[in-house]
Amino acid sequence: DFYTTSSCSGRVSLFADPTTSTKAGGLKGGEWVYVSHEPAEAGAIVAAVREKLGEDPEDEDECEKKANETSQGIDPECSLVLRFEPFILSVEASSVEHGGRFVAAARDAGFRESGIT
Repeated sequence: DFYTTSSCSGRVSLFADPTTSTKAGGLKGGEWVYVSHEPAEAGAIVAAVREKLGEDPEDEDECEKKANETSQGIDPECSLVLRFEPFILSVEASSVEHGGRFVAAARDAGFRESGIT
């Protein structure tokens, strides 16, 4: 009565929102700075931020120096968004009735964003 059409285990991502300068450069959207479908490691996220800021992700001394002075070449409008997107499962049901029962079970299991489209 059911089959999956797609699924995702969830992901952690760091996204740089578009700025005036990136839009002027022809980019309509932002930039994925970090994406992982595995458990995220803090060091990997910090390294991605350092790289986005134009720093050597491995050189902690450089990072400390730059923290104490005004960084050149960094877009002041740049904002980074850290996101966690949970598990997604898309299921097709043989009828609306079966779909309704599936959604009810999902909600009872704690998946409150479940619905029928």
